[in-house]
Amino acid sequence: MISKKEKILRKITLRMRSLTGISPNGLGFMRVFLTPWIALLLIETLKKESFALAIVVLVLYLLAVLTDLFDGPLARAMQEEGDITHNIGYGGVLDRVSDKFLIVFSLVPFGANPLIITIIIGESLLLYQTLHAKTIKKKQATSAGKTKMLLQTFLMPLLLVNIFYENEVFAVVVTSYMTITVFFTVLSVVSHYRK
Repeated sequence: MISKKEKILRKITLRMRSLTGISPNGLGFMRVFLTPWIALLLIETLKKESFALAIVVLVLYLLAVLTDLFDGPLARAMQEEGDITHNIGYGGVLDRVSDKFLIVFSLVPFGANPLIITIIIGESLLLYQTLHAKTIKKKQATSAGKTKMLLQTFLMPLLLVNIFYENEVFAVVVTSYMTITVFFTVLSVVSHYRK
């Protein structure tokens, strides 16, 4: 049974494919391509404390996140239609690798915060596991992994806002959010290595 949200995403992605010819793997490669540019612009944003650059970074980051939102539904819709011109196993690995690159590269510019370092190490361990898992089942996301990814997706924008909106209460909220994200990152690593 396909959820209403999945049906909507599939319609959008199939329309996008008919207009642009983009494939699920193309969306993954777009995320890989955007990631270093996001990191470089983020470094400049933090160095210059430029609000204008922060907006550019957030727009590029949103674009990268949208490629992640759409690649899965597009792959499933294409598979349903019998379009087998793409390799699902390869595409799944590309999706997870590009997700990890995006998260790690968008957090590194924020420095040596122990919580950020824990998330980066966790993502690195998950990347290693993804690249070396023997079966596709061992590479699939767990429920803890999906929650972790959702939390991590909003972390960089929160950290960036925290740079420009210096408020003690907001700083506590961001630190609490990072702590919860670390918890789910560790839980995801443990659940993957237990498989």
